[in-house]
Amino acid sequence: MNAKKQLHLIIINMLNSNKIIFNIYVIIFLLNIILSSAVFGAQTDLKEALKNLNNKTSTTAEKRLSAVANIALGEYGKAYFILKKIPNKDRDPFVSALFYEIYSKLDMVEEASKELENIKAVAVKGKKLSLPKVIFCRKIMGFGMYHPFNTNHFYPGQLILIYSEVDNFTRVKNNDLWEIDLKVGISISTELGEPLYRNDNFSNIQFKPKSPIRDLWLTSRLTIPKTVQKGKKYNLIITVTDTASASVVSKAISFIGAME
Repeated sequence: MNAKKQLHLIIINMLNSNKIIFNIYVIIFLLNIILSSAVFGAQTDLKEALKNLNNKTSTTAEKRLSAVANIALGEYGKAYFILKKIPNKDRDPFVSALFYEIYSKLDMVEEASKELENIKAVAVKGKKLSLPKVIFCRKIMGFGMYHPFNTNHFYPGQLILIYSEVDNFTRVKNNDLWEIDLKVGISISTELGEPLYRNDNFSNIQFKPKSPIRDLWLTSRLTIPKTVQKGKKYNLIITVTDTASASVVSKAISFIGAME
């Protein structure tokens, strides 16, 4: 197998890789080698090869490869129009990376910044949904801004706030919006596991911001059940379900019953 065919195989393997976003510059570099007149022939042969490649763009994979080849040759306008033909449902991080490369080369700063946000937003895929922080609070103002209780003793009927930070949640891009859909459940049980309170549909968090949100906090308002007894320890479990990915995460915090 000659060097040209070997390089083609390397590129095809990269195109099929889940880590393609990290391989874009390697692919462009390899295509520069393949299409370089110094290695593989005259410039006229290069243009003819690219013309044939551009004529064969019926599938998304062919459009992506053709766009990469055009970027490698500095044909950013052609690469842009090829990528625009890719349906939204097939817009993956690799396509965003190609758009980012085009906009960067054309000094389109705002457009490049948006594509970079697209890439960062989907980078959480594959990471585990988590609740790094769950705290009983008196007041919650925003992400990382809250006044926690100075005690974990709560009496029946007392209103408390629960501050929760969510990491690695899914943001689904729909046109110019980023959809987030989370479901929150709360349960309380005794130290021995006896159920005291449970609401699997405590709240539903659904919103569609115009920019991908990376810092997300939840505020849950809960009234301590009247059956809570003084001096007894209880475990409160908050469960968050990411509807888009069907991921579920739970975290427990404890409190002790008190008298009003």
